[in-house]
Amino acid sequence: MNKWFLTAMRCPFCAGKLQQTLALEASDDALDYGLLECGGCASEFPVIEGIPLLLPADSNGSIYAETAEDVLIKGAPVSAIIAAIQAGDKVTAFGLLLNPVGLNAPSWRLSLPPPDELTSQDTRTSAAPSSPGEANTNPQHSLKQRVLEPLRKAYRRARSRYRQAMLPSWRLQLAEYLQRHQQELSARDVINLYFGEYSGDAEIGHYFLCR
Repeated sequence: MNKWFLTAMRCPFCAGKLQQTLALEASDDALDYGLLECGGCASEFPVIEGIPLLLPADSNGSIYAETAEDVLIKGAPVSAIIAAIQAGDKVTAFGLLLNPVGLNAPSWRLSLPPPDELTSQDTRTSAAPSSPGEANTNPQHSLKQRVLEPLRKAYRRARSRYRQAMLPSWRLQLAEYLQRHQQELSARDVINLYFGEYSGDAEIGHYFLCR
């Protein structure tokens, strides 16, 4: 974030002027990691990778649907991001913003390949759901579904809880990887990594690649 932009920025809550109060990573004319504070209401805003996060401290850095206000993935509290910046830990602050879009996708896992392998990889795709006309009407098949479906649901619940428990560790691993290899990774590499390896959501990955 160019520091000259601070002269034009205003607090979204009281329209007060913002000023830099902490810089973890900065140059003479840019701020990459740090904190801004409103001179009017004293609200604090973290700056991550040069982007100011103008959200209330008691809110979450969540992922929302593109055409509605529905929360797709509830993110980490903004107060935790501010605390990480105050503690001088920019990797943790960055990692807290890395929310997987496909947290419940069957293929979701964290795999961090060498950067030179990313471009040659395609984002994973999942099998298309069967159309109503393709449903198996065999009575034995229906019985098997009634027996197995509760087990499948229990498995999916357990898998989701496991992923939620592992999410903080995976966020940190991904943040460290991106920080370490930032000079080697292209935009396509990052999209394939984030939406393929981390989120397991190939459809959104293809959308961003086409854009």
